[in-house]
Amino acid sequence: MSFGIERAVFINGALVATTVLNVKDMQRISGGGSPVPIALPANAANVLSVVQNGVANTVATQVNPNVAGTVIQNTLDNQQIQHITTLNVSVNSLQALRANHIQSAIQSGIVGALRR
Repeated sequence: MSFGIERAVFINGALVATTVLNVKDMQRISGGGSPVPIALPANAANVLSVVQNGVANTVATQVNPNVAGTVIQNTLDNQQIQHITTLNVSVNSLQALRANHIQSAIQSGIVGALRR
């Protein structure tokens, strides 16, 4: 299983900032459902993206730089601002699903044959 988050900021249709985090090794999950710790990239917790559009934009000192997020500042009128977050999740279990389906079909066939 892999998991990814991509954040993109568009101003007037132009891409001005993007942040991507991909975790590809999520296959080790114990039977109890608690995930095994996964090593994230070193800068994963320190991703604070600041997008400034216009003049006289300042970042407040109260913003904690150790958090992941996006700060968008705009001092211009009539701007189209889009912040899009995309989650990408993929699971490589199609073979297990097919095997389960085949097993179920065989079992149904055997049970049906025994009832006749």
